[in-house]
Amino acid sequence: MPSDDNGDFAAMTLAASVAMAAVVLAASTVVTAQTSSCVSGQVLTINGRILDIWKGKNATAFTVDARPYAGCRIVSILVTTPPSSCTKGAQISATGKIDEPEGPLDGFEMWKTTTVACRR
Repeated sequence: MPSDDNGDFAAMTLAASVAMAAVVLAASTVVTAQTSSCVSGQVLTINGRILDIWKGKNATAFTVDARPYAGCRIVSILVTTPPSSCTKGAQISATGKIDEPEGPLDGFEMWKTTTVACRR
């Protein structure tokens, strides 16, 4: 019986692409900062504002756009100050640790997402 390995691979690839796109689209805050150098292990302070809120959830997801970080790959996103309220425009603070000095390999690796509880 012939196998359909190509069909299975295509289906898995499509499912993975849809899942990654959902992570980027579901994120509700874009946080940006800049650095002139890219040192492995360096910790950056990140400040931003909530752009959108997930309805019916007591949590807010936000995305860090790593492109302004001089091509650094950012990991270990840690929220240092949860938003004061779950409203658009609320301030949020975080730190981001640089993993590698090389730039991201693809578009999805430019974004990091984390979830924090909102104070209501």
